[in-house]
Parts: sequence; structure tokens; C-alpha cells
Amino acid sequence: MAIELGKVVVLSSSPRYPNIFYTADINSDGIAEVVLEVNPWKTNMFRGRQLVLLDASSNTMIVDIDVEDVEPADFVNGYPEIYVGRKPWYPYYATMAGLEFPIKLSELHPFTVSFYICLEEADPAMNLNIAADAWITKKEVAESPSAAGPGDVEIMVWLYNQNLTPAGGIVGTEVLPIVVNGKKMEVEWEVWRMDSVSWGGWQYIAFKPRSWTMKCGHVAYDPTLFIRAMRKYATVDLSQLYLMDWEIGTEWGTRTSNGKARLKWILKDFRVLPNTTVA
Repeated sequence: MAIELGKVVVLSSSPRYPNIFYTADINSDGIAEVVLEVNPWKTNMFRGRQLVLLDASSNTMIVDIDVEDVEPADFVNGYPEIYVGRKPWYPYYATMAGLEFPIKLSELHPFTVSFYICLEEADPAMNLNIAADAWITKKEVAESPSAAGPGDVEIMVWLYNQNLTPAGGIVGTEVLPIVVNGKKMEVEWEVWRMDSVSWGGWQYIAFKPRSWTMKCGHVAYDPTLFIRAMRKYATVDLSQLYLMDWEIGTEWGTRTSNGKARLKWILKDFRVLPNTTVA
């Protein structure tokens, strides 16, 4: 259910209607700049609340989850998020600052994502990260809603994790820049890869910081630097693939917390800046 109260919208998940989307026109120009999604993609049943709130007047998003009796109690039950572009399965689309998705990798130019995020509350027993997710797919998936699958790639950039690691195993490390609270840092990232995920068949590649973590602060980075670094680890043909979107959210799960999760975080000033980089 989506409730609109002026510039404020509240998305509320329920067992009957688990997933809710909302395309938001932040600056009232008639074009959606972001999509919000509750995204409890691996939650069949729960008791409690899953809320995503957007205050467009201040470009602020709040996620508030307090659930128990989650079925199945898995390492990842959901991924509440905000994004630009479009995800493979759905028609919901947003563009910001003239950056139009999908973008063929051979035509991809630098762009920066910038946002403030703060993990205000989290059950220490639950599974959790703060991470970006994005889809690099074949032309037919990029142009029309359909499932990602073999030959496609899911890429993630993690900032924080507890009781959770990326899928697959470590295949290398990369040093890539990120700006945190206005300070540029050269961070060593573990590169994790799973060649074919059991839940869809696409290749999964994630970048997780090795000796650094961040759960509250302002962040800026250039996703194309991670995509460029990913090329040396991907085992699928990337030459004809398209970047579909860029997402920011938190994967949460209940495998180590007996089907319970308590989580609250805030995101402010999510922006995409074309033709800029932090390198």
C-alpha cells in the first residue's frame, strides 16, 4: 500500500501485498527522478511492519522494519531501496540529471552517485549490509521487462556488513577511490564472484571493502570505476551488454536472528551526477 500525504509518501508492505513500488518526482518537473521499492523478495510470511517513507520536500528516505516469524528465515529476505533506471523484471523507470538508462557498456561515460546514509538501528543478530546493486544485461532484457538470466551480470558495491558476506568466493582485490564525508580515500576492495546464481543463473560480482566500513556518513563514488574493474573478473561476454540502473539499499535477513529483524536507516540527498568522477 502506498499512502500519499502531500510531499510525503509511505510504502507499507503486508503479507498479502508484499512488494510496493513508487516512482517519485522529487523536483516537480513531471519526470520521475527515483524509484522506491520495499522489495521483500525472499519473504513469504512475516508479522510486523516494513515501511519505506519518502519526504520529497527534503529528498529524504526512511526505512523502518520491525518483523518476526519471517519465513523463510534466510540470509537475505529483502532489499528496501532507491534507484535510477529500471530493474529487469519491472516497468518502473526513473532518470536523473539527464542520465538515461539503459546504457551500452561500450558507450558508458563516468558518472557519480552521491548520498548521505545512516544506519540508525539494527538488531546485531540479524544479517545486514549497506550496498549498491545494479544489472548489466542483454539488449532484450534492457529494452523490455523480462527476467535476468544466464549471460547477464549483477554487480554490487558494499559499504557495510554484519553476519553476511557476498555470494560466491573471493577472486581478487582492487584499490578504487571513494569519497566519505568530503575526504577521498583509496580503498582496497575484495572482489567476490559467483559464476551462476542458483536463483536465476546470472553471474554475480560484488566489491566489499577489506579493512574499511561505513554505516553513517556522506558517500560519493563513480560506479563506472567498479564496472571497469569488474571486466577482468567477469567470465561472460560483456561487449553487447547494457547497464540498466543503479540502486542503493540494504539487504537484510533473519537466518542468524531466528526469523526476527529490527532495522531503521535514513538516506538523504541521493543524486546522480553525469560526466563526473572521483578518480
